[in-house]
Amino acid sequence: MKILMKTNYSTILTVSLLCLFSQFATAGRGYWEGNIVIQDYYDPINIHYLDMVTGAHVDKMEQRYKKGQFDWVWSDLEYTLKRVPNHPRALLKLVSFSREYKKITPAVADSYFQKAIKFNPDEPNTRVIYGFHLQKYPQLDKAIEQYKIALKLKPDHAQGHYNLALALIDKGELEEAKKHAKAAYNLGYPLEGAKERLIELNAWNEDNKKGATDQ
Repeated sequence: MKILMKTNYSTILTVSLLCLFSQFATAGRGYWEGNIVIQDYYDPINIHYLDMVTGAHVDKMEQRYKKGQFDWVWSDLEYTLKRVPNHPRALLKLVSFSREYKKITPAVADSYFQKAIKFNPDEPNTRVIYGFHLQKYPQLDKAIEQYKIALKLKPDHAQGHYNLALALIDKGELEEAKKHAKAAYNLGYPLEGAKERLIELNAWNEDNKKGATDQ
């Protein structure tokens, strides 16, 4: 007599992931949550798993977005940010996509950024992307706070200086904005938008070539 055994696919998946994880695991920031590996994009414990998530979801997310497959895009975002909370491409897509997709309310988007920052509070890129998100609503004071935290963590963060300059222009703090715009350009930042806005406002001084890098 044959005995039929019920297949536990969850157990099989967990064991498979454990084998994959143990094969390629290195020192880094991350942990297991059930059968899911949660890890840091900038300091992964399993670079191969990170590459797999990026290739299967972040890369395909862009293709699906172009086809208007928004439910799939949101599914890819959720999958990625559950496993790699501070994945920069996923967070940037979250910012832009939240303006088009009704399920991503400002509170929902903010919750993902809070998780990313809690996971690694010392990553300046996450702070800059979060500031960009806040600036779009606009929540200028909160955006400026995030940019300043990013620059304390990494004083030569060109994008941080540039975004902070734009936020300060919007707030009318032109002298401080000019300081950060020039810091960004001294660091090689290519976009001229901040400079052009300051010129329009008669707040750009070419004689002052020194940019600020300390906060």
